[in-house]
Amino acid sequence: PRSVASRDVPGSGPGPGTAPAAGYQDLRTYQEVDGYLPANAVIAAGIPTRWTIESASSRSCAAFLVVPDLGIEVTLQKGDNVIELPAMNPGTLAYTCSMGMYGGTITVVDAEAGSPSARG
Repeated sequence: PRSVASRDVPGSGPGPGTAPAAGYQDLRTYQEVDGYLPANAVIAAGIPTRWTIESASSRSCAAFLVVPDLGIEVTLQKGDNVIELPAMNPGTLAYTCSMGMYGGTITVVDAEAGSPSARG
């Protein structure tokens, strides 16, 4: 998989690319004491993303989120934490805790490729 950190592209709900009227898409994931859920989330390429991470516990290294390809390092507070992601190219964006023990991915797909009929 390619890195999606390229920023040359302009501008979790049910499937990627839920056509956002506000010019962005929403993604919701969860941070538990023992990692992140879901293990892989899917968003549409070419659309900025408002990533909400609901943190259940700050008593774990999972509360220290690192997204190396985007230079993001965040200490999650209990409750909702919002990270604005740029529009990205198709590929895979990996994130981990600060120790690398827990991790997850965000798969960025072409909007058409992410539709239910295209996913089979």
